[in-house]
Amino acid sequence: MQLKAIRSAIEENAATCSVFYSRLVPSHIFEVKKPLRKIPLNVLNDKIVLCVSAIGCPDAFIHIVREMGPLKIDRIDFSDHHFFNAHDLKIIQQTVRNLMDQHGKDVIILITEKDYDRDPEALTTLDAKVWVLSSSLQIMPHKEQGENEFMRKVKDIITITGGANPYVVDWTPS
Repeated sequence: MQLKAIRSAIEENAATCSVFYSRLVPSHIFEVKKPLRKIPLNVLNDKIVLCVSAIGCPDAFIHIVREMGPLKIDRIDFSDHHFFNAHDLKIIQQTVRNLMDQHGKDVIILITEKDYDRDPEALTTLDAKVWVLSSSLQIMPHKEQGENEFMRKVKDIITITGGANPYVVDWTPS
């Protein structure tokens, strides 16, 4: 309901500014120990996956992973912006062991790119495969406003401002 109110308010003001809708779309997976090696999304098919996240909406993460066809998904959710500590790593490792015992298969730990970027080294000590779900921004077509129009607007802003951030205000305390 709140989303509808926000969308309505945005669309009411669309006459005075450009409005673009976007979403994050999974693009590939990579291993925390080999971040430059891209792994296709279908690699999760028939795997046991432990989703570990510290994001605001972990249900959306689980929904996306479910669409990739893993055999089983388990999850550990931390509060948004949480930094993984030694205690967290013990909980994660024990959960991996329990899942391996239950299913007799290796377990993939899957984290979000946001969690990986917060501390790329945090999960490298775990005795399991730790993979990262990487996503890219997709501009969604809406009322003749699509990706081409978005890129044109970005180029216009860069040209007009000379590449400077138009929202930075030079402020000196008095």
